[in-house]
Amino acid sequence: MSFDLGVWYMSVAMSQRQAADYYQHMGSDWVFVERNSQFDSFLKDLTEQLPDLRSPSDPPVSPDTVSPALLQTIDDLKALPPPSDAQLNSFREKAPIPETSPWADTMSPSGSTIQLTIGWSFVEKTVPLVYRLAEQHGLTIFDPQSGTVAVPKNVEIKSDPDLLKVHLSMRINGKPPALDVVFVVDGKPDPHASFRSRLAAHEAARKLAVSRHLRFYEVVDPQCLAQAMRLVTIQSGSKDYPPMPSDAKGVIVKKLVLPGVND
Repeated sequence: MSFDLGVWYMSVAMSQRQAADYYQHMGSDWVFVERNSQFDSFLKDLTEQLPDLRSPSDPPVSPDTVSPALLQTIDDLKALPPPSDAQLNSFREKAPIPETSPWADTMSPSGSTIQLTIGWSFVEKTVPLVYRLAEQHGLTIFDPQSGTVAVPKNVEIKSDPDLLKVHLSMRINGKPPALDVVFVVDGKPDPHASFRSRLAAHEAARKLAVSRHLRFYEVVDPQCLAQAMRLVTIQSGSKDYPPMPSDAKGVIVKKLVLPGVND
């Protein structure tokens, strides 16, 4: 259970509907490539005050890194061997996760966007700080619990109906080492290409998106974890419904379901 926020750089104001749509695509079928110094400064200030939920021995995740959920499939997870003794020893030797970390999941910035999952016991102290830093750095915040969007004062207030238009889409089929990939640019499909891995395909998509000065590219890949898994709302009274704090207003409890694994 967590309290979630979306934070990103946007040069123009967004409506509640646009912000909600933008948030829904984060981490699932859009990969953000636009980089902005204001977002980078926000992320630096945020992690200095509220460390990530990963060992300090590990390097921070780069905003240019593609989410593992877009690079792996359920079959990949099933095929993973158990950790070796060397891997287990390496894990034990890492510095422990900071006790002051308020996050319910590790940070995964993408371009100039990030989804923040805050542990419920840290909400009261963490949320005001996130809002303050976002306002300080001129970033937009979306609260999916209430559906509200906070727009920074310095953005241009104008309507842009094409703000979320998809200009580049990457469609993936098949299996490695012969993934069949089609790039669709402004509605026009390019000839099929073949890649040995999803990582190689995403590298090509990123290069194409950056060359066209795009904010993001779309991914259509039904086999990857990000699009194969689904979140199911847990109903009150069910065996999976966890105890709820009496003041946990607005929190939606959901279960992550992987087809063939825990469905």
